Amino acid sequence: MRDINLYTKVYDGLPFEKIQVEFRRKKVLEQIMKYKHDRMLEVGCGLEPLFTYFDDFSEMTIVEPSSEFVNKAHKMIDEKYTKGDFSVEIIQGFFEEKCAQISNKQYDVIIISSLLHELENPKRILDATYGLCADNTVVHINVPNAKSLHRYLAVEMGLIDSVYEKSAQQIKLNQHTTFDLESLIMLIEECGFSVIEKGSYFPKLFTHAQMQKLVDEKIINGEMLEGMYKMSKYLGEYGSEIFVDVVKRRV
Repeated sequence: MRDINLYTKVYDGLPFEKIQVEFRRKKVLEQIMKYKHDRMLEVGCGLEPLFTYFDDFSEMTIVEPSSEFVNKAHKMIDEKYTKGDFSVEIIQGFFEEKCAQISNKQYDVIIISSLLHELENPKRILDATYGLCADNTVVHINVPNAKSLHRYLAVEMGLIDSVYEKSAQQIKLNQHTTFDLESLIMLIEECGFSVIEKGSYFPKLFTHAQMQKLVDEKIINGEMLEGMYKMSKYLGEYGSEIFVDVVKRRV
């Protein structure tokens, strides 16, 4: 079991992660808007739950193990959503342990964002997710990309031997798996899902720490970052993160 309090403290201090989160969220919202999303489940909300960025839904359930993240999410509800035709339920705990509590609900979209790579046994969470899916439920999953441009640069510089080698940041966060699109899809399919869309996004040439320094020194600005995000369409599988949208496999 991960020390979720230690993880929360380390994660909150990561360089560039706040900017990375912005573009990760951008992709998540782009994808879920393609599908019916009246009732949603967010598995792990981090510092900024999705409900703070849009309200085009009627019900959202959040399952989050970190007490700090849960408390912040409750505060955001109190500050922003004093009225409305929708509801947000926040459940504290690890997802696999709380599935029974929400098994009576049906979801249009389930979001598992930036999580699978951190787990020693990601299949457990996917099996639990499968049990909550109706035939038309779409599950959006994203993780960091082993084949990111910045990892290939590190290989060519002799800093690492393989794009699959764990970085110092991965070790610091006790992350277990370095996925590429092929290995992510293989795991997804083993758990009974079929992929309906896949891709990578937000290519970057440098590490988080290097990117943060470039931003701090105003070498890279917001327009450049947005341009990098849009370059995803040219760079195929080499974005900093990858995603899949999946449904239960038809039997």
